[in-house]
Amino acid sequence: MMTPKDLYLKLKQRAKHLLLKGDLEHYLRTLRRMHEIRSTMTGPAV
Repeated sequence: MMTPKDLYLKLKQRAKHLLLKGDLEHYLRTLRRMHEIRSTMTGPAV
């Protein structure tokens, strides 16, 4: 099982790839998921 931080970092990498690819819809969806994970993590932001 992935920790929230690991999942966040994986999504961050995916978001960058989607942005470079030009897939704006999936890029924005990935950013929303990253935001949800950030808001549930305790402690300082990544």
